[in-house]
Amino acid sequence: MDKTIKCKLLGFVDEIKQNKSFWKDKESKELGSTNIRNMATIALNADCYKELKLFMDYKIARGNGWDLIYKDGKKFGEVILEYMDKIKEISHTEEEALFNISKFFGYLYWFRKSIEKGGK
Repeated sequence: MDKTIKCKLLGFVDEIKQNKSFWKDKESKELGSTNIRNMATIALNADCYKELKLFMDYKIARGNGWDLIYKDGKKFGEVILEYMDKIKEISHTEEEALFNISKFFGYLYWFRKSIEKGGK
């Protein structure tokens, strides 16, 4: 993985971390680390970006925390979709985009897991 892309992915996670009120909210606990980790695996197993995007739309509709309001009236899953689109734009191929999105979810998982264990 290109170091520049890795830094951008980590920067995206840092941006998501900034909404401290969302992460402290009791309802955000619906969005468990395993739920996020599963998205990393699904991204790696997806055949194309459209498939992954459709699955994220399904996750938002289903709930489990993806439907919680994150910022400016947008649901958390909608914000994640915006980041997925950004990652696709900076990737050279669709296969690379899916790999990078998987990494993004992996980094987000690390953050979420740390919150569950009492981290900041």
